[in-house]
Amino acid sequence: MAHLPNPLLTVAALFWGIASCALFLRYHDLYSLAVAHAILGLCILVTIPDSVHHQMRVGLGYLQYHAATHSAQPQ
Repeated sequence: MAHLPNPLLTVAALFWGIASCALFLRYHDLYSLAVAHAILGLCILVTIPDSVHHQMRVGLGYLQYHAATHSAQPQ
C-alpha cells in the first residue's frame, strides 16, 4: 500500500514482497533483504525512464508530478 498510486512500484512491491517473505522464512536475515531492496530500487531508478516511474514518487507526490522542462531562453 505504501507504493500506491505508482503502478510500476506497486507491481514491483507485490512481487518483491512475495519473494522477500519466502527468503525471510528460509534464511531469517533482514539485513540481506534490506540490501537487496535498496539494490532493486536503484536498478529500477537507473534503468527505467523518469516518465514511467515519476522519480519513484508515491502518494500525492506521484499524482502532482510534473516533469522538469528546460527552457532555452535565459531569465
